[in-house]
Amino acid sequence: MDQEKIKRLEAKGFRVGTAEEFLGMETLGSIVDRLVTVDMKMWYAQEDLYQIRDMTFEQFLDNYSGELGMEILWKAFQKGIDLNLQRNELVDEIDQELARQIEEGHGNVQKKHKTY
Repeated sequence: MDQEKIKRLEAKGFRVGTAEEFLGMETLGSIVDRLVTVDMKMWYAQEDLYQIRDMTFEQFLDNYSGELGMEILWKAFQKGIDLNLQRNELVDEIDQELARQIEEGHGNVQKKHKTY
């Protein structure tokens, strides 16, 4: 690509580089895609816990009071907590990427600053 074309693209805000430079670079879309995947996994993990809502306390004790029941419950909580942490990290990544993109284009962006 000639230098004049590169300068025009860069002036419009495009990043110009080799394929090697862009490998490993994550786009906003790929981060959002990962967030959607984690959200879906979280949805299904919570479904396992929602069955408890319809139980009486006696039914809950019958299902979860033994060691096996406690292990099932513990694994369900662990899975939900781990997925929630992943979700929070991805939301922070999206915030950082949006701030970076805005900063490059307009400047003066504060992290997690709300104006309402």
